[in-house]
Amino acid sequence: MREAKGAFYLFPNVSEAVKLTGFADVDTWVEAILEEEKVALVPGSGFGAPDNVRLSYATSLDAIEEALSRIDRFVRAHTK
Repeated sequence: MREAKGAFYLFPNVSEAVKLTGFADVDTWVEAILEEEKVALVPGSGFGAPDNVRLSYATSLDAIEEALSRIDRFVRAHTK
């Protein structure tokens, strides 16, 4: 992962997590995370990067840790 320079977003590639969990694409993966874990991620398809998601870290460390914990729980629950 590259160091962020001047923004409060991360833009990680999540293609492996999408494959592991059996979803067709990042867009449907993001929708499922929002529905099941109440974590909002923006699909990278809107930015020309369909394997990535955009997430903001302009919040408290506690909120970031909670969101990452929920994403981890989602991936573990759906891993095939």
